Amino acid sequence: MEDSLSEAIERRRGEVKGNGRKKRKREKVEVESGEEGKREEEGRSEKRLKKEKKERKKEMKKHKNRRKSNVEVQEEVEEEAAAVESDARAKAQFEDAGEKETKTSTPLIGEPPQPKKKEKKKKRKSETGPVSTEASEPAPPPKHLSILEKLRKVKEKVSSASTSTTTPADADATAKDTEARVNNEAREQLPAPAGLEPIPQPPLTNATKPQIPLSSALPAWLANPITVDPSTTQPFSEITCISQRLHSRLSALSITSAFAVQSATIPLLLSPDAGDICISAATGSGKTLAYVLPIVQALSTRVVTRLRAVIVVPTRELVSQVHAVARSLSTGTGLKIGTAVGSKALSLEQAQLVGEDSNSGSKIDVLVCTPGRLVEHIKTTKGFTLKFLKWLVIDEADRLLAQSFQEWVSTLIGEIERVDASAQEEKLSSILEDLGIRRKPPGSRVRKVILSATMTRDAGKLSDLKLRKPSMIAVESEPLPISDVNTKTNREEQDLLDETFTLPPTLQELLLPIPDASLKPLHLLTYLQTLPPPTPQAIIFTSSNSTATRLSTLLSTFSSHPAAPSPAASWVTKCITSETPRKQRARCIRAFTKGEASILVCSDLVARGLDIENVAVVINYEVPASVRGYVHRVGRTARAGRKGMAVSLVEEKEAGWFRAKIGGRGVVRSGGAIEKRKLDVPAKDMGWRGVYEEVLFG
Repeated sequence: MEDSLSEAIERRRGEVKGNGRKKRKREKVEVESGEEGKREEEGRSEKRLKKEKKERKKEMKKHKNRRKSNVEVQEEVEEEAAAVESDARAKAQFEDAGEKETKTSTPLIGEPPQPKKKEKKKKRKSETGPVSTEASEPAPPPKHLSILEKLRKVKEKVSSASTSTTTPADADATAKDTEARVNNEAREQLPAPAGLEPIPQPPLTNATKPQIPLSSALPAWLANPITVDPSTTQPFSEITCISQRLHSRLSALSITSAFAVQSATIPLLLSPDAGDICISAATGSGKTLAYVLPIVQALSTRVVTRLRAVIVVPTRELVSQVHAVARSLSTGTGLKIGTAVGSKALSLEQAQLVGEDSNSGSKIDVLVCTPGRLVEHIKTTKGFTLKFLKWLVIDEADRLLAQSFQEWVSTLIGEIERVDASAQEEKLSSILEDLGIRRKPPGSRVRKVILSATMTRDAGKLSDLKLRKPSMIAVESEPLPISDVNTKTNREEQDLLDETFTLPPTLQELLLPIPDASLKPLHLLTYLQTLPPPTPQAIIFTSSNSTATRLSTLLSTFSSHPAAPSPAASWVTKCITSETPRKQRARCIRAFTKGEASILVCSDLVARGLDIENVAVVINYEVPASVRGYVHRVGRTARAGRKGMAVSLVEEKEAGWFRAKIGGRGVVRSGGAIEKRKLDVPAKDMGWRGVYEEVLFG
């Protein structure tokens, strides 16, 4: 029993194990079959993707082929036909040559007969080929056959050219040129499609571009200014528009004759019908008196003090100068002249210009100011108004218009246009409008006077001022030409001539060449000693503050040396730069004006507008950066009809620019051409050269 039970158990265990093995095999087979199915599916998907890609490529090619034009398809067909025809002709020629050889030569022993049959077939083909072409010759050839024939000729020419002695590059170039020419001829012979015939064109000519005169781009008042000869003078007694009171004041100031700019400007400014005026005149020609006198006469009859005239200048020194002229001329008229500059406290100026109460009105009739401080008063000072303004003068306009100064132009002109009449005037204007009477727009009553020694003819620079009925007065010996030929050379010349640079007629100019820049101080000392005693008043200009300081120290030390030559012993030198304090600057200018100092070394600070009396010589120790700077520098001498000398120390690297720009057509000079002189400086260890080297090098 136990044995049978154990056997049954063992048998059952064997069955279980066998079932387990079968199950595991079955599962393994199922897994393997699943993986194989997956692999097969992946393979099928990859094949499907590849097939789809190929189909898409074929569709894209078909789409591209459809987009080709009929001309491109025709060209491809012609190329294929040409290739087929050339291959057929080459085969025919080769078979003809082989047939001739077979006729003349003996057959080889043991040669199989099959090649002969092939030769016969080829022979038949070659024989039938020419017959078919000959039979087709009477029929008219299609259009592309003529093109193919020309291409064949081109290929023959190319092959013949390749066998010649010319280089391959030359042969390729000639072949390409010939082929291009033939293709062009073929295209010309092809008839145009219906409805696309070329439009007949006029024959080509060598006509030049239309010549546009440059003067047509300028307004008439700029293109044709009122030209006045600078040598013209007129007694003030003959100018009848000036009041008797001002005639008496001019006589008291010993001013009897009017200069050219004064005789031309004063009658226009005193005329009520005249508009705004731009004045271009050399420095020292009397521009300040030309606009101050009409303002004083026009405002002398006023009853209530209001701000009726504003004079804008670029520097504080010019403010003081214009203020002095206006005060001396307005003596006895009761006009109040005020100033506004950046060196004073704003609160003090506000107390001087307007009353404590903002409604009390202005304390002055005429304001002489710099543009930056004027903008500050417009924006911050209570009671400061331009409502009653009648005159606006901008002196040294080229400099002021080129610089922003807190956008003073737009601020000032905008304020003039913005101010309107008071409530009573508005009521009056409404009544006048009801009656059909038009009033002038706000701001149009202000007379604008623009002045500069280098007034531009660029209308764009003057447009921001919004001039009304403008006219231009140019004080020059002859009017500047305006070219009518629109060429590059004339445009460059016209750009230069658009800037009107005029020098005083009593000015003489001298050029001193400097062969060695290190010896420039020696040349300066040599020239100063050639001046006749007593040493005349001379201003020496430099381009930087440091150069002015060093040069002033050199001149002072040299003149105070015990062994200095006698002319240098009397030199008294003063120096002014932008870093010099205001009070010290005023003392230096006062000493130079009184003759206590004979030499004034300065930077370009004093180059504009400042009227210093008795300046006989202006020396450009360093050449200015522009023609405008040169004009303003030399304008410190030869003022008010007096004679003056302008001397320039020019190095070799600066000679070309100086000769082309300063001595060129851009500067109108009636005092004669620039004189060139070579100085004989003392040799080393000779004369006072030792004193100079001792001072210079210690």
